[in-house]
Amino acid sequence: IQAFVDEVDEHEISDMQDRLACIRRIADCVDIISCNYQEQWYPFIHAMLPDKLILGTEIYQYFVGDPEHYQNYTQKPPALIARSEPWIIGGCIWSGYDYLGESMGWPSKGWTGSVFRTNNVPRFSYHILKAIWSEEPVMRVGLLDYTLPDEFTKEHWSMPPYEELWDYPQIGRAVLPVMAATNCERVVIDYGPKVLILDESSRDANGMLRGFIPYVPGRLIATGYIGGQAVCTQTIVTPGPAAKLAFEQPRPSRAGERVLLTLQAQDEAGNLILRADQPVTFAVEGEGVILGTDNGDLTCHVPYSSHTMPLYRGRVSVLVRTDGPVKVTASSEGLRAAAWTVIPCAQAAQ
Repeated sequence: IQAFVDEVDEHEISDMQDRLACIRRIADCVDIISCNYQEQWYPFIHAMLPDKLILGTEIYQYFVGDPEHYQNYTQKPPALIARSEPWIIGGCIWSGYDYLGESMGWPSKGWTGSVFRTNNVPRFSYHILKAIWSEEPVMRVGLLDYTLPDEFTKEHWSMPPYEELWDYPQIGRAVLPVMAATNCERVVIDYGPKVLILDESSRDANGMLRGFIPYVPGRLIATGYIGGQAVCTQTIVTPGPAAKLAFEQPRPSRAGERVLLTLQAQDEAGNLILRADQPVTFAVEGEGVILGTDNGDLTCHVPYSSHTMPLYRGRVSVLVRTDGPVKVTASSEGLRAAAWTVIPCAQAAQ
């Protein structure tokens, strides 16, 4: 079947009708119609094959096409489409994690159009997907930010560069696009002198709340409401100068397991310095071994085996094998060092 599809894709498919004819022939051989990047044709496929279920075996994370131009930039996450009809049984985003290979150009050494970076740090698309699928209240605010370095993402697999960042000294008091990745009915953003209200009239085709907000350095406090009640809040602060390193909370581990520890550059008050990029050196004491370091930046060519790795978007990670109690330290010139003691859980009984 795959050989047939490859042949048709290359030589025969010229328009939507040809594609549908191809799918009709394949439908005789399969129980479920598996579609890669074909959400714009789901209604046509269903009308032609009403007894077949449809599964998105590869979908984009943010954009969807048009029936007459399949690589259109329509803002409607295909994951949202999977909720729209009972005969659409799901969708698999390509891909969940960045990976080495399939680069879109030097200096990137891999694929960057994913929900998670290689060191397990989520992009803003994670919060959008969580807002779509989670039953618990979700509300995370991102600003559209084209000031950060290009990640070399292939266009249709990307999304607009929203970041949870309130630090734009180069733009004065410009008005910035803002998105609330939320399943709340209403979001109120207090940015100092005034507030911004995002309600159902602000909801876009991807189900999120969007608007514009002037940049006023200081503290941005966003609150999400359901049924008139405040259910979640988020605070984003314009950070001060980088002052220290600090580890994020890892999951518990057992002896002999690998633990991924992620480190942040922070100001004196503990706020993430997302623009920090200085090198960090890791060391271990006790019963453990450093297996590698990673900052999630696929344009960085420092070997993963190195114990020194630059921060990327304010973070860097180290993978440690814990054979017993181990102390992991991190240092960087001009910043206070950080230390984390990992005491693995007792081995489970055989």
